[in-house]
Amino acid sequence: MSKTLSEKIEEIRDHFIESLPIRLETIRGRTKQLMTEEWNQETAQTLMFEIHNLRGFSVVNSFTTLNDIAAKTEDFIAELREANINPSIKNQKTLKTLITNLGDCINDICKQIQTHKENKNVRSHDINSKSPLILIVDDDTIFCNTLALQLEHLGYRTRSINELNELANSIQIHQPQAIFMDIIFNGQTNVGTNMIKAIRDAEDISVPIVFMSARDGMNSRLKAVRSDGAAFLSKNFNLGELKNLVDIIVPFQKNRAFKVLIIDDDKISASFCSTILEHAGINVSCLYTHENILESIVNFDPDVILLDMYMPNVDGFEIASVIRQHQNFSAIPIVIMSSETDFNKQFKMHSVGADDFILKPFKPHHLIDTIMNRIQRSRQTKRLIYTDGLTGLLLFNKIKDQVSNLLESCVRYNLDFSIALIDLDYFKQINDVYGHLIGDQILRNFSEFLLSRVRKSDIVTRSGGEEFTIIFPYTNADNALRALNALREAFAQRLQHADNKEFKVTFSAGIANINRFQDLVALLAAADQALYRSKEKGRNTIEIAT
Repeated sequence: MSKTLSEKIEEIRDHFIESLPIRLETIRGRTKQLMTEEWNQETAQTLMFEIHNLRGFSVVNSFTTLNDIAAKTEDFIAELREANINPSIKNQKTLKTLITNLGDCINDICKQIQTHKENKNVRSHDINSKSPLILIVDDDTIFCNTLALQLEHLGYRTRSINELNELANSIQIHQPQAIFMDIIFNGQTNVGTNMIKAIRDAEDISVPIVFMSARDGMNSRLKAVRSDGAAFLSKNFNLGELKNLVDIIVPFQKNRAFKVLIIDDDKISASFCSTILEHAGINVSCLYTHENILESIVNFDPDVILLDMYMPNVDGFEIASVIRQHQNFSAIPIVIMSSETDFNKQFKMHSVGADDFILKPFKPHHLIDTIMNRIQRSRQTKRLIYTDGLTGLLLFNKIKDQVSNLLESCVRYNLDFSIALIDLDYFKQINDVYGHLIGDQILRNFSEFLLSRVRKSDIVTRSGGEEFTIIFPYTNADNALRALNALREAFAQRLQHADNKEFKVTFSAGIANINRFQDLVALLAAADQALYRSKEKGRNTIEIAT
């Protein structure tokens, strides 16, 4: 039987813990060498590298104390390297204290941790051989495996590379849809970005690069930008953040293709733009007159409107203004194309609601880059509006209208519909005992847990605080209860980690069904009352509204 995602991640976590004593021995040896021998930059760099590798994985698995101590130690060694002289007695004492604290923390973890398995009744995720391939380039094999499992859980194929000299050939052979590239290699901060630059200088590659680092600071992000990175990923990521990032950088082939509506009276010009965009895999619809523009937008539902500046009897300013008058179209990016070089007129384009301007004549890749940039920014903005920054889940209040429409459709066609309100039990106590950072980690863990186990047709949302809402379309109350009970039992067995402590968290829920409550307000009120009853009964239980 193949292992579930949770079991695989737990196994990697165990391997990381098993490696801690060896890592600690190496760190202590390098520290002793640094303090007893003549100052050596290479030794200091190697020591920094060993400590740096502790950080990325420790945060992901809630070893917050280990991460904090490692970060302080790494920063202190960086200061010593900058001074480039034998450390003073005071600095030696500080370094010794930091390494001692690091050792004590690692020893505590190793003493307390036990191997636990996830509930075996967890569905596994098969990776389609046609799914987009992502290359992960990092010399930390444990982090590579962790990131690979997360990406595979989202449906992507992955291939890990631990040696930089393999990257160029791998790009040519495997033709990945994206590369996740560590900025720091073997303790050297510019190796990752320099390698990408060298490959791009030698050959034209358009694959997007996501630069990664355990150091989520301005310098790391600047290096990513200056190296033409498509995005930056802090190694302290959660599944929601990762999903949002890859959905933007590597849109799934199964998702609907991007769509552009071209409005241009010149059929040759429209055909030229259409050919370029269609070659890039974008669906195009052309409109040669200003009549029926609003109807075309409704029917075609474009991601971007590409609008010619000058047309008979109307100009781009007027068309853009008309489009922006309609609230439903206010978020669709408008790109105006023209040979107009008058700066005042270009400025006016933005004032009437145009998002971008492209000057004719333009090269094909300029048009593609402009359109794709607008699509990506638009989708990113929508995600910021509709999703929760901590968990990556949809915000229930933002999608209430869509849920209400879905409910009305189910009522109209006599289909089932259930909704569940979920509340994590005793969550305030968790924050009080373990701190809000651990509380946030549990919220992220719970969100990932729900996303990985519900059906694709179910909608998981965050309502606020420790409260979540799941919409079960076409599902009666009994089946919703059966599904939620399976989730409740599995999550109750799942171990949560806070430094060297382990504990479990449960949840309570209330379910309401369309058979008794046929509008959203009534459904939510009934589900809330059912949730209240489940808490009165002692929590870790689920009630159906009657």
